[in-house]
Amino acid sequence: MERLLTIGEFAQRCGLSRSALRFYDQNDLLRPQLVDEQTGYRYYAIGQVKQAALVRRLRAAEMPVGIVRRYLAADADERRAVLDGHLESFRERASAVQTAVDDLRDDLDAGDARWCAVAPARLAEACERVRFAIADPAVRAELGGVWVETREDSLRVVATDSYRLAVRDLVPERTGSGGLRGMIDARHVGALCSGLGSAGTVTLDQDAAGIVSATIDGHREAIGHLGEGFPDYERILTGLPAGDRIAVGREAITQALMQLPTGATHLRLDFEPGRLVLTTEDREATVAGSWPGPALRMFVDGRFFAEAVEAMVGPDLVLEASGPLQPFTLRSADTGTFSVLTMPIRPPNAG
Repeated sequence: MERLLTIGEFAQRCGLSRSALRFYDQNDLLRPQLVDEQTGYRYYAIGQVKQAALVRRLRAAEMPVGIVRRYLAADADERRAVLDGHLESFRERASAVQTAVDDLRDDLDAGDARWCAVAPARLAEACERVRFAIADPAVRAELGGVWVETREDSLRVVATDSYRLAVRDLVPERTGSGGLRGMIDARHVGALCSGLGSAGTVTLDQDAAGIVSATIDGHREAIGHLGEGFPDYERILTGLPAGDRIAVGREAITQALMQLPTGATHLRLDFEPGRLVLTTEDREATVAGSWPGPALRMFVDGRFFAEAVEAMVGPDLVLEASGPLQPFTLRSADTGTFSVLTMPIRPPNAG
C-alpha cells in the first residue's frame, strides 16, 4: 500500500501551509486521503500533490472558494470558460493589484544599521490596510501612528486604538542586521499611502536616537520616532483563548453589510452551523459558512466591523471567536499576513 503523508510532510512537499490545507479541507477543495477518527490527524496520498499545486495556483489568482470548487469539478472546456470569466471580473482592478519590485538596490553598509528596503507599493498597501485602526493623536498620542518593526524575515506594520488591532506582515527586499522598531506619525502615514504608488525605491531606517526616516527615490525625510508607550501587542495576540472559526467570502459579507443600516453602534453576530447572521436595528442578513462550534452570539461596533472587513486582503476571510465578551479576529483565509483583532461590546440595554 502507498504510504500516506502526515499533514506536515504533505505541506512541505507541496509548498502549502498547514492552515491552508485545513482551509482547503474545510471547504471541499482538497480532502485528506484519511482522517484518524481517534486523533483527528489528516493524512494525504503522494498522488494528491498535483491537485494541491493546482488549488494553490487557482488561489494565487485570487479565485474564490466557490469558483475553485466549480473549476475542479469541470471538464477542460468548462474550465476554460471559468478562467475566462474569472479573468474578466479582474480586468478593471488589474492595475490596482500589480506590484513593481525593483531588483536593483545600492549596497548599504550593514553593520548594526537599522534599516529595511521594501517594495513601495507593498508598504503603501500595508499602511493603507491598517490606518483605519490608528487612534486620534489628540486623544492617545502613544497610539497616534503606525508601528513598524523588522522581524526574522518580515516587516510588521501595526496600528491600534485600543479597541481594535490591525497587523500586516510584509516580506522585505533587504534588511540591516539591527532591529528597526518605531512609530510612523499619523500625519506621514497618509503621505506614504498616496505617495509611494509611483516610487521606484523606499528604505526605512532608524538612527541612534530612535528617529525613523524614509528614503524615497533618494530623498530622505524623518517620518517617525521611537514610539515609546506603544503597547506590547504580541502579548495580546498570544494571550487570546483558542476559538472556533468560520470562513466566509469577503464579497458575500460586504453585500450583507450593505443590507443593514450603516453606522449602527450595536451589530449582533450569530455564529451558527452553516451560517453567520448579522443583525442590527431589527434587520438581519445571512452569510453562508461552516461554523464548527456551538452557537455563539456576540455584539460588536458596526462601524469598526465594517472597516475591518473593508481592509481585508483576498477573496475569503476567516473569523475566529471564542466567547461573547472575548476579542474576535478577522484574517485573510490563505496568507494569514493580515489580521484584525476587535473587542466586542456589551449587548444594548445590558446592566
